[in-house]
Amino acid sequence: MRTVLLLVSLYVLAVFCDKKDLYIAGIYPANGSWSAPDIPTSIRLALEHINANDEVLPDYNLKIELENSQCKNTIGLTKLFHFIKNTNRTYVSLFGDGCSVVTGAVAEISHMYGLVAVAFASTSPSLGNTDRYPTLIRSRPSESSTSPAKLHFIKENGWKRIAIINQLEDLFVSTSHELQKLLNEESIHYRIEIIDPKGPDLMDQLQEALAIIEKEGYRIIVANMYQTLAVQLLCTMKSSGLRPPSVTWIFPGWYTDGWYDTPINLPNTTCTPEEIKELSDGSLAFYAGPRFQDFHTEGSETISGFTADELLTMYMKGVEESPDTTLSIETAYVYDSMWMIALGLNNLTSSYNLTQHPSNYASELYDSITSLRFIGW
Repeated sequence: MRTVLLLVSLYVLAVFCDKKDLYIAGIYPANGSWSAPDIPTSIRLALEHINANDEVLPDYNLKIELENSQCKNTIGLTKLFHFIKNTNRTYVSLFGDGCSVVTGAVAEISHMYGLVAVAFASTSPSLGNTDRYPTLIRSRPSESSTSPAKLHFIKENGWKRIAIINQLEDLFVSTSHELQKLLNEESIHYRIEIIDPKGPDLMDQLQEALAIIEKEGYRIIVANMYQTLAVQLLCTMKSSGLRPPSVTWIFPGWYTDGWYDTPINLPNTTCTPEEIKELSDGSLAFYAGPRFQDFHTEGSETISGFTADELLTMYMKGVEESPDTTLSIETAYVYDSMWMIALGLNNLTSSYNLTQHPSNYASELYDSITSLRFIGW
């Protein structure tokens, strides 16, 4: 009996060791103007389920190496070239980034090196330009998909004059252009203010924009900006005459849950969380795609073989082991992005040696991923 057990053990070990490692190059914002520190926990859970599935990449172990972009395109590009120049490793795909400004920068380059990029949260409408980003795939809808919903809400409430404050960044400017087109079609008047956080005298920019909006009598304000700038804008409003309920703010729906009620550590910002909560009272938010809680009906099974509730339980266990991790609306998109890469690669196993340079099969991998249909988290 001992001999049989020993032989079985050696056989299992041999089968496991025979698997080849496949590496994904990962770039994500662990911190910065927009951050998603929960990403590693969601990735670990996805890879655990993928590698345990005998029908997905049965001859391979899928792994990832992660680098922090800090939501800055220059840092993201530096991390990309770190991967490209790593002669000791071949990467089958690129994961990330979450910030559109980083995703655009790396996706414009990565295709030249045969890397298909899968982004989990980059919603800038301009990233849909396939001529400029020929191998970029996104698991989230474009932010422009919120514009018809905003227009419908504006019309339903009979609002005829709208102020729009854009952070000077492609994500927000291009999203605003989509809404402006719709407002023009309906003859709804709007005024645009641009804020450049990298420019001089940020607080003066905010005060001037609010002063103009107040003077000209705008009371519906669309704020296209990152969460940090939104907090600074609201704090600046404290000294103006613009206060709820006479003012209604419209924000992006992907801010951190409870963003208006969290500790503030921003330069030139003296407001308390209680004040920000009061100043944002009655605000609206529009989100491109279902929020995390709305993904599934109870008991439905995902591609992993687990239900959404079961995945959530597993994820929260990982959160308990990583105190800095939280549950965000991006968690499921990250998990599904890993499955997109795995299933896309799996479709190529009969035709390609996946340990070869990805330029050998980049076009086929792109087509494979974009043709996928599965029930995600």
